[in-house]
Amino acid sequence: MKMTMTIPRSELQRVTDVLGKVAMMHKDPRVEAGFLQGAKYLKEQGRAEYLRRWKGHHHGRNTRLLWGFTAKSKREKADSIAGLGSYANHAHFHDRGTNARFQRSTGRFTGRMPASYFWRDTFTGSGAKAQEIAVTGITERFNKL
Repeated sequence: MKMTMTIPRSELQRVTDVLGKVAMMHKDPRVEAGFLQGAKYLKEQGRAEYLRRWKGHHHGRNTRLLWGFTAKSKREKADSIAGLGSYANHAHFHDRGTNARFQRSTGRFTGRMPASYFWRDTFTGSGAKAQEIAVTGITERFNKL
């Protein structure tokens, strides 16, 4: 369920203009902090969207899924990851839902999970804003010099 946040080439050109010709751009902590700022925004938007969609649902909210939202920066690349981590290894059931399931031996109905598409809609709706936050975070950190 982890999705990486990519910056379009036009925005990346803006970042490289600010950075100049820095050879080790991915090692700079200011770049890492800017990308992480955008990923944290996406993480919070995803958590809010999940809570909004499951509000009032008779099953209640899944606390482990709320703990599972994560935002990390990559070690070897100038990039960040926002998504659902190890606590939420069942998040795809909440996001995409399941078909009706039946027991093999008795044919008894065992349930179905309705799809809410909370993470897909968060990524498509807030992804551009998260990219803009990352780019402005990087440029602000380099303009503080």
